[in-house]
Amino acid sequence: MSTQHALQLIQDVEGVVGSFVSNAGGELLARHSPPEFTEPALRRTALRVARIVRCAELCELDVRRCDLRFDRYQLLVWRFAGGVLAVLAVALVSKRALGVAARLAIRELQPLLASAEVDADDEVTSQYSSPGRSFGDVS
Repeated sequence: MSTQHALQLIQDVEGVVGSFVSNAGGELLARHSPPEFTEPALRRTALRVARIVRCAELCELDVRRCDLRFDRYQLLVWRFAGGVLAVLAVALVSKRALGVAARLAIRELQPLLASAEVDADDEVTSQYSSPGRSFGDVS
């Protein structure tokens, strides 16, 4: 299976505009989106999602799923071992259908991305210790 096949599962849900997969550090790995969502814009979005997740972790919150709502659209995010699946959808998308499709896609994506897992530290959050890591740790 491929990442594109997994993203096609998401695209089949009515109301989905596009989707992308990134690793835990926010690097865009694959996308299935219309041309108006450019690759540089999706790269920035993937990095921002990774930073939001990292900030939540620093507050000792376990982030598995996140919804960001806008006027006409929403960005729904699922976190899994090795990466993040993000879906841009219209406001009235069926969350039940999308949840089923996301679980199927993640089942395909997880083995593909698990080996590529990276440390999510970046220049903004690397100055803070994470749970399970002390200020004295040298990595």
